[in-house]
Amino acid sequence: MTYNINCCPVCEGEIYKHNKMFSEMLNLLNNHTSKVFTCKKCKINYLWPYISREQLNVLYGKSYFTGNMEGEDSLEAPTSNSDYQTEIVNTRVSKFKDTVDFLLAEHVNAKSVLDIGAATGEFLAICRKKGLSISGIELSSYACRKANANFGFKFHQISFDEYQGKEKYDLIHMSHVFEHLQFPNKALDKISSLLNPNGLIYIEVPFQFNFIEQIKFKLFRRNKVFDVFSLHHPIFYTPSTLKKLLKVHNFDCIKLRIFKWSRYSAKGRIGKLKRIIWFFFSLFKSGTYIEGIFRKR
Repeated sequence: MTYNINCCPVCEGEIYKHNKMFSEMLNLLNNHTSKVFTCKKCKINYLWPYISREQLNVLYGKSYFTGNMEGEDSLEAPTSNSDYQTEIVNTRVSKFKDTVDFLLAEHVNAKSVLDIGAATGEFLAICRKKGLSISGIELSSYACRKANANFGFKFHQISFDEYQGKEKYDLIHMSHVFEHLQFPNKALDKISSLLNPNGLIYIEVPFQFNFIEQIKFKLFRRNKVFDVFSLHHPIFYTPSTLKKLLKVHNFDCIKLRIFKWSRYSAKGRIGKLKRIIWFFFSLFKSGTYIEGIFRKR
């Protein structure tokens, strides 16, 4: 299947519309040729045209993880402006521990795990402590070097669509990776082939363009800063579109959630208020992320 404006990357539907508001929310209209389109058949929102492989390799270079473009080729968009190791990883360690427990509670006999988009290795380091046999795939050469330096890991430094490994796993983990995959149907076929019978896949994606984001944009008309995060997601999922897609590929949804108390800080009055607000909005199917566990039939 060719990824183009006349063919939805999920259902191959040929009827679409430009979602001008979502394009505006990403600040694309005056900054880039890419726009957000909505498939009228399956309701998936997707970015077209997507950035090239060469641009992807630059995007996921050192600057993506450090926020520093020094010594790097520039992309049309600026850097992430954040340091993955100091600003992001530390906030995710407790979440990764929760995810491992989440998976092992559903697959008590699991012995092996594959992390697709393994970044700098923190999730697999936790899995190793739990006694799991580990393996990782990571596109970024910088991230692979950091994982090797920090944990001694040797990842498959390659994009998932080019990965040709045949080993099977009990668990597959994809945290904020699936939304980066340009061809989700092809990816899920490959994932299924890599899972043992009754194997589990964990997927977490951002809940972009959720109801609250849309209301805030309509009220205040504040565009996000145009940066790499305006361009790096080819597809934007909702809980229902994610669940439907996995079902088509013979995965049963074990758990799907958009809120958990521990994912939000309880420090200070503002932190506590924020937790309560997002709990309230989750009752109306709105949140900042979507996470689910799916079992291979």
